[in-house]
Amino acid sequence: MRVADLGENNLIQRLSSLTKHAGRSVDFGNSDPLLLGPGDDAAVYRADAGIFLATTDTAVEGVHFTRDSICWQDLGWKVMACNLSDIAAMGGVPLHALVTLGLPMDTEINDIDELYAGMIESSNAYLFTIAGGDVVHSNNFFISIALIGHSNGTLLKRSEAEVGDLLAVTGHLGSSSAGLRILNQRKDQFASDSQTSLHTQRVPGFATITLKARSFLINAHRRPTPRLSDGHTLLKHGVKAAMDISDGLLLDLTKMMTSSGTMARIESWKVPIHPHTLRTFPADALMMSLTGGEDYHLLFSASPQVMEQTLVNIPQATIIGTVVDGPPGHVSVVDKQNKEFSLDYLGWEHFRS
Repeated sequence: MRVADLGENNLIQRLSSLTKHAGRSVDFGNSDPLLLGPGDDAAVYRADAGIFLATTDTAVEGVHFTRDSICWQDLGWKVMACNLSDIAAMGGVPLHALVTLGLPMDTEINDIDELYAGMIESSNAYLFTIAGGDVVHSNNFFISIALIGHSNGTLLKRSEAEVGDLLAVTGHLGSSSAGLRILNQRKDQFASDSQTSLHTQRVPGFATITLKARSFLINAHRRPTPRLSDGHTLLKHGVKAAMDISDGLLLDLTKMMTSSGTMARIESWKVPIHPHTLRTFPADALMMSLTGGEDYHLLFSASPQVMEQTLVNIPQATIIGTVVDGPPGHVSVVDKQNKEFSLDYLGWEHFRS
C-alpha cells in the first residue's frame, strides 16, 4: 500500500493511532498534561503557567506555491497566517514561532531576507515572537513553522458540534481560489485587446475582470488574514465548536462533522461569495466557495440562541446550514429546490490525484 492509496486524512489517522501510546510510560490519570492530541487544529497541553496550544505547518515549493505565484515577502506572511489560523480556530493567542528552512545551495540571501520580512511583519501585527528554528540543506525549498499559543482554559473544538446547531462562516469563501486561478493564467492571456482598458483585463473563458478585482482576489490568496479576534469573539459568546477553513469548506466541514459524530446540511445559496469572485468566475464561483482552500475564515456551529448573539458581534459572519442527525462526517449540499448536489471533489488533500 502506498500513501496515494490512503490519502492525507487517512494517513493522519493511521499515524495518530500508531503514536497514541508512544512514550506514555507514566499514567497521569486526570492530571495528564496533554489535554488534546491529534485531530484538531492544534494540540493542547497543560503547564505550570497555564494551557498552551501547539501547531505546525509546512510549505514546499512546487507543492504549495511557485515563485511565479508569490513573492518571498508574501510567502513569509502567508506561512505564518496558516499557523496563526490554527491558533485562531482554538480561540487562542499566539506566543512563539520556530522556523525551519530547507534551502537549495543556490538560494539568494536577499530572498531569505524578504521571506523573513514577511514573517516579521506578521509577528508585529499579531504580537508573537520568532524564537528560533533550524536551517538545513535541501534539494527543494521548504519552510516549516511550529507555533505555540496560549489559551485562557476554554477552547473551541471540532468535536463540539451538536444536532440542531446552526453552521456559519466568518466571511466570504472562494476568494483565495479565485486569486490562484488568476495567477495560473498565462501572462499573455491578460494582454490588452479591443475590449479592455486601463481598468479591466480579460480572463479567457471567463468574464472581464477589473484591475481592482484582480488585485483583491490575488491578495486574498497571497496575504490571508488569520481570524484571531473572531476566535476570541466566538468563545466570549459561548460558541464551542469551530475550525479554520484551509482545505476547503466541504472537506473541512467533513472533518468537523466526523469529530462531532454528526452530519451537516448546507444551503448552497447562503454560502457567502465576494462580488469580485461572482463577477469574474460566474460559472465556477459556487464550487470555488465550497471546495477552494486557503480562505482561513472560521467555520463554527452554535445553538440558535448563541448564534444570534454571535452574529451581532461578528456582522460579516453568515449562517450557511445546520448540524443534523445522520452518518458522521457526511455533508449534504442542497439548492433552493432542496435538490442535493452530487460532488466528487470536496477540497485539497495531499496524496490524492
